[in-house]
Amino acid sequence: MKNYLLPLLFSFLLISTLSSCIKEEAPNAEADIENATLENAPDILQTQPNIGNNTIVFRLRKFSGNYIFAPEFTLTPGAKIEPENGTKRDFFEPQEYTVTSEDGLWSKTYKVSFMVDDATNYAYPF
Repeated sequence: MKNYLLPLLFSFLLISTLSSCIKEEAPNAEADIENATLENAPDILQTQPNIGNNTIVFRLRKFSGNYIFAPEFTLTPGAKIEPENGTKRDFFEPQEYTVTSEDGLWSKTYKVSFMVDDATNYAYPF
């Protein structure tokens, strides 16, 4: 009977060690906007939005008569944004969006603005 005791004990220790190594992944601590789009009017954008550390600038090719837009943002996994993605807002003045990490411990505020790219409106006398 002693011949079986040592392998049995070894097997038990090995299984308990392996099972204690498997842990759930911690919630994501990042609170970033990775991409920004203008789904309802992509044809008016001059270039892709410029995303900085805490700013986003949409450069417009033409002026639509008002600055009411509903931008959509791609966030780091698990993060949430306030106000909600796709909310229509008046961007005559820059608007703030707050992104909160999945774990709820971190947040970041972005100032989002729209500007008309005047470089495309010049008439060159050639």
